[in-house]
Amino acid sequence: MPNISLKNISDSLYRRLKDSAVQHHRSLNKEMIARLEAQLGSPHLDVEQKLAEIRILRQRVPLYANPEEIDAFRQEGRP
Repeated sequence: MPNISLKNISDSLYRRLKDSAVQHHRSLNKEMIARLEAQLGSPHLDVEQKLAEIRILRQRVPLYANPEEIDAFRQEGRP
């Protein structure tokens, strides 16, 4: 696996990363990897897991709304 060195990290950023690592019971290295994966997206999530998440979201949001529902939404102040 490749290695990365970070240079010129401010003391404040280092402390925040270190505190976060302690809070999550991880090493500083693992905390930084977790943060990067969270920001950039993890390639380790398989397709089935992503589809399951999409299905859950689709259940929350109606795929269509009839005119009465649209009027009700507008009366509630929803665009």
